[in-house]
Amino acid sequence: MGISGLSGLTGLSGLFGPEYVERVLGYGPFAYFVMSEASGTTAVCQVNAAQNGTYARDVSTMGTAAGIGDGNTAPLYNGTSDYCNIYSTTLATAFNGAEGTVLVWARVSGVGVWTDGAQRQCITIWNNINNRIQIIKAVSNNTLAWSYVANGTVEAIVLGGYSSTDWMCLGLTWSATDDQAIAYYNGTQAGTTQTTLGAWVGTLASTTTVIGAGNITPTLVWSGYLSHGALFDSALSPAAIADLAVV
Repeated sequence: MGISGLSGLTGLSGLFGPEYVERVLGYGPFAYFVMSEASGTTAVCQVNAAQNGTYARDVSTMGTAAGIGDGNTAPLYNGTSDYCNIYSTTLATAFNGAEGTVLVWARVSGVGVWTDGAQRQCITIWNNINNRIQIIKAVSNNTLAWSYVANGTVEAIVLGGYSSTDWMCLGLTWSATDDQAIAYYNGTQAGTTQTTLGAWVGTLASTTTVIGAGNITPTLVWSGYLSHGALFDSALSPAAIADLAVV
C-alpha cells in the first residue's frame, strides 16, 4: 500500500489527508502540490516552500469541491481565467528533462467538456515548443493526449473514447536511459510505449510551467477540478504509478 513510516512528515497529518500524501512523498517527488487550500492564492509545495505555487485567483473565489477521496477539497478551474503557476527557480533547477515523471488528478466540470472543441491543459511543463511536457484534453471529442517533446522530437500518445466525469489519475514518465516515454490513465498504461526520444535542451520557462492552463496568460484553461500535482526526477515504475492511482 505504498511507503510508510516517513520521518519528518507528522506535521502534515492534520492538514492534508496524511495517508495518500505520505504515500506520494514516499516516492520522492521534488515538487508536490496537493491543492487543497480553501482560500488564498498560495498553492503549498509539500517538498519545499521555495517552490510554492500561485493561483491566479483566490481559491475562495474559484470555489472548491470534494477532492479525490482523501478527505481534502480541490479547486475549480473555470475554463477561462484560472490556473496555478508552479514555476520557481528552485523547481526549474530540480527538474530533469531526461528522466522524470509527472502525475496529476483531474476531473472535468461536466460531460460537455469532452466535446466542447477546446484544448484544455491539465499540466504544462515547458521550455519552448521543442522542449515540453503536457497532459491535455484535446480538441477532438473525448480525447486525451500526453506528450514528451525533446529537442524537437515529438513523442505523443493520443487516445479517444474518454467521457468520465469522475476523478482521473493521469501520468507520464520519460527516461533517456531507457529510451521510452509512457502515458498512464488511472494507473494503467495508456497507448504504446514511445521510443527514440530526443535529448531535452534548456531550462523551464517562467510563464509556461503551469497546472490548469497552457501558460499564465492564460490560454487552454482546464474546466473542472485538479489535485495532487507531483513531479519526480526519475521515471516511476508501473507498480508505483498504479499505487499512486488508488486513494
